[in-house]
Amino acid sequence: MSRGQAATHHRAVILLALIALGLGGLGATAAAAGPTPTAHPGPPRSGAVPCQASQLAARLATRPPTPGHEHVLLVLSNRGSSSCGMFGFVGLEMLAPDGSALATNLQRAGATRPAMEVVVPPAGEAAALLTWTTFSTDEACVAPAGVEVTPPNDTTGLVLPWPTTSLVCRFGQIDLEPVRPVAGARSRASTAGLEAQPRTMPGVLNRGPA
Repeated sequence: MSRGQAATHHRAVILLALIALGLGGLGATAAAAGPTPTAHPGPPRSGAVPCQASQLAARLATRPPTPGHEHVLLVLSNRGSSSCGMFGFVGLEMLAPDGSALATNLQRAGATRPAMEVVVPPAGEAAALLTWTTFSTDEACVAPAGVEVTPPNDTTGLVLPWPTTSLVCRFGQIDLEPVRPVAGARSRASTAGLEAQPRTMPGVLNRGPA
């Protein structure tokens, strides 16, 4: 079995396990391979050590839809004992039920929402908003079962179940905002997460913009 086939199989096992546990609408983290990297360098500027997937818990929380669009908040929680930093955008790739990658067209909203340094204390959180179009008459749509997320400046992906049944249209386009701090020790999202068991994939580095 090739590395790519092994990664696809690994993601499929994770998604099946999460679905069996009934966590499709809750948001759970697990190990995965082959994250979608971002292309712009931009390490944390405050001197804080970059947040790593091994110290993060992740979940997806749905937000009220707007006409023709769905919105999901990706929340990354620092479960470590020391503060860490994030800057820029997460990497993201939608997944089919068998763990294979689906067409994912990320549109980063850096022009309207410039990236900022986020220092995440222990038990603190950072979040990024995802928005997509749910209907199209002339452009292909995809139906994800899960998503793989890579924190900024990390090489490890976390697999989460996709929290809605809506299609992602415009050839899998997702409008992605940069990470932002979340006020308070915990967000108000009514979601729950499982402990992550991330695995590093060599040669993949996800970064934010300069």
